[in-house]
Amino acid sequence: MVFIAIEGIDGSGKTTQTARLAEMLRKDGFDALTTKEHTDGIIGREIQKVLEHKEKVDALTLQIMFVADRSDHMYRYADIIKDRNRFLITDRYLYSTIAYGTAAGVSNKYLVELNSIFPIPDKLFIILIDPIIAMKRIDRDRNRSSRELFEKEEFLKEVQANYRKFKNATFIDGEMPADEITQIMYKAALMEFRRKS
Repeated sequence: MVFIAIEGIDGSGKTTQTARLAEMLRKDGFDALTTKEHTDGIIGREIQKVLEHKEKVDALTLQIMFVADRSDHMYRYADIIKDRNRFLITDRYLYSTIAYGTAAGVSNKYLVELNSIFPIPDKLFIILIDPIIAMKRIDRDRNRSSRELFEKEEFLKEVQANYRKFKNATFIDGEMPADEITQIMYKAALMEFRRKS
């Protein structure tokens, strides 16, 4: 199996690209599954309440909730991860916890250690975009009247700076046409599939 993580700040286009990449792979006959974090499981639903300002917890507690949700997520996909003939594409993964959590003031070293138990993706794509453009997209595309917890321009600038520190990532300009971004990911995904076959 080829395990792919697509990361980026809110409004970067990662959710759109997750769906587009999977669709392109399926058209070529591959078995491509998509998933996301936070999940819609029991812990993920509680996280969503915090993001929507319906519940309040401190920064460390929230990041521990993300890690617990990830643990449940990986448990549910354990058998799929062992299947060599599939693609599993996740919209967000442990890199979000490290990038966002560090920006929120939680120890980077602690977050890295907490997430060290999880499988490393075969390919990590990080979509980079000007946070001003990202915020405009959020305000245009979201069907709600208020922003979520992390949807603040200055905060997202810091998150993106944290994303840039990951050494094993393929960085992609999120302001390119969507088709070009998908093509870059698709070619890299195929190369990884052939390498592992």
